[in-house]
Amino acid sequence: MNFYRTTIFYSDNVLHKQLYLIVYNHSFGNMKTKMTAFIKTLELEFSQHANPIIALEQKAYMRNQFEFYGIKSTERREIQKPFFMKEFLPEKAELDNIVKSLWEKPQRDYQYFSQELAFKYVNQLEKKDIKLFEYMVTHKFWWSHE
Repeated sequence: MNFYRTTIFYSDNVLHKQLYLIVYNHSFGNMKTKMTAFIKTLELEFSQHANPIIALEQKAYMRNQFEFYGIKSTERREIQKPFFMKEFLPEKAELDNIVKSLWEKPQRDYQYFSQELAFKYVNQLEKKDIKLFEYMVTHKFWWSHE
């Protein structure tokens, strides 16, 4: 198992945080283990940055349909940066499972992350990938369908 350390510098260039991602070499681990490590690391980062006051505001804004960590978009994107670095991106073959695993979590932050993760593979999409996007559109949609 290889441990990679990267530093996240927030937009004000004063705050920084060490993020440890567990990334397996191609010779170590299996796809499920890598996917689990990726998701667990993301869960840890989101939970450490949770703000219950903002979470209540976000939940109210979305008509109480979803839970939130209370992480504003700009901060969430800073947290996500290491996950989207080329050396930490999961293989395209894992995308479907990762997105669906994250999509089922109660916090809306995971759906936002999943959408942005899927976009990282835009140049590798195939015809069959439409099923993943269909899944995202038809599960946990936010607009009124009345």
